[in-house]
Amino acid sequence: MHMKNFTLLLTMVLGVFAANGQSCDDLFFSEYGEGSSNHKYIEIYNPSASAISLTGYTVYMSGNGGSYTNTFTTNATIASGDVYVVSTNQADSLIQAEADTVLAYPSIVHFNGDDALILYDGTDTIDVIGVPGVDPGSRWAVGTGSTANHTLVRKDSVTGGSTNWTTGATEWDVYASNTWTYVGSHSSSCIASNVDVTFQVDMNNVTASYTNVYVSGTINGWSGNSNQLTDSNGDGVYEGVLSLMPGSYEYKFTYDNWVGQESLDATLDSACTLTTGSFTNRYVTIPNATTVLPVVCWEECSSCAIVVTGCDELYFSEYGEGSSNHKYIEIYNPTANAVSLTGYTIHIQKNGAASSSGSFTSNATIASGDVYVLSTDQADSLVQAEADTVMAYASTSVVHFNGDDALLLVTATDTLDVIGVPGVDPGSSWAVGTGSTEDYTLVRKALVTGGSTNWTTGATEWDVYAQNTWTYVGSHTSNCGATVSTGCDELYFSEYGEGSGQNKYLEIYNPTANAVSLTGYTIHIQKN
Repeated sequence: MHMKNFTLLLTMVLGVFAANGQSCDDLFFSEYGEGSSNHKYIEIYNPSASAISLTGYTVYMSGNGGSYTNTFTTNATIASGDVYVVSTNQADSLIQAEADTVLAYPSIVHFNGDDALILYDGTDTIDVIGVPGVDPGSRWAVGTGSTANHTLVRKDSVTGGSTNWTTGATEWDVYASNTWTYVGSHSSSCIASNVDVTFQVDMNNVTASYTNVYVSGTINGWSGNSNQLTDSNGDGVYEGVLSLMPGSYEYKFTYDNWVGQESLDATLDSACTLTTGSFTNRYVTIPNATTVLPVVCWEECSSCAIVVTGCDELYFSEYGEGSSNHKYIEIYNPTANAVSLTGYTIHIQKNGAASSSGSFTSNATIASGDVYVLSTDQADSLVQAEADTVMAYASTSVVHFNGDDALLLVTATDTLDVIGVPGVDPGSSWAVGTGSTEDYTLVRKALVTGGSTNWTTGATEWDVYAQNTWTYVGSHTSNCGATVSTGCDELYFSEYGEGSGQNKYLEIYNPTANAVSLTGYTIHIQKN
């Protein structure tokens, strides 16, 4: 049975060489991964301007010179400029996540370096990897590598399949075994529809003197001055928009036409880089859509460490406008020292009043990183348990407010923070995010480091929760934080996943400038 199948296959291959040399109008193999063990996959690319159904197409594997064959068919459709990935069910999870079909053994993707692959469209052979009917020993040579123990990515200049392996073997970029960087997309000169891609780099940590910042890479032939980035608002973040074809690119940030360039570490920066030989560069896969890449710090995969400014004066950290009179406000001390409330006043201006309708003062002290809570004496018992001051109803009470009443935190000489717009009656409330100052609990975002007297800005600084949410009262989290990183010099937990079943994991982050051995470190669990 195997011999009969292969005789038919060989007849099809030998009789259809006219298929060679098609241009951007039919499918072809775009990637081939012959990884360790069974980390193996193939990728088929649609270079045409229209979607192509795979009905009528077949992928054959000719094993060991044709001593056996495996086949694959499907009725799926590949969109213009998109790919179809087939992998083994033992492949790396990153590969399987990109795969459209995952196959158990035996299959067309359980190949070795001496097995040929053929893409056939029902009447013609349109592409091959290797030479069908020939056993090369262990592999066919491809560029600096081979079909064994390498990942092959079709060059973006290739516009169609090839049934002549002498030619076809020259059409691939060669990467080390177990390189999964490019699987799931392909860049080709066939697709002329470019998309806008925004590159952004934070240069605030660069101590060297420079004038102009650029992005350089396969996006522009590694030019040092073709694509300049600019800092229009002077915040140290340089950005620029490039028009690129969808696909995968290597790049790095540079300045002054290669006077300076990023030095990226293959280990420390592995999350965003690709290392080929002695070169470690950033890499990105651009989808067929406008893309804004996140701001990254120079020579890092993530954004620069937050440089906290402010953190030197009290501000409102929580506001609860609950049902009935379940109401309270919270003040936070972001400074490194205890702060006495002597000299501070909280005012309430009701219903658009131009002056204070009531006030609160105290000689109490708020410890560094701590809060001071005021509530009504009708508030939920959980709120009152956290309150430092409980106030009975009076027309002058600062916590018997409604959504249209403004609150102010002031010193003898200055207004420090506001909730709402003093002197303005908004009707029933001021909008805040997805909610408002009426019937919601508002918690100041952790990134806020000080008060705001401009409610246009202040209204954007709150996380919004449903009415009668008391979860956060009595404490506050802030980037000012009582914990300030001074050295980034020790490992810490960076992520925790407690999923369904046994889908669980921990992540540990190394914030230092060097590799850190886990020798001497221990993770403990204390159950129940």
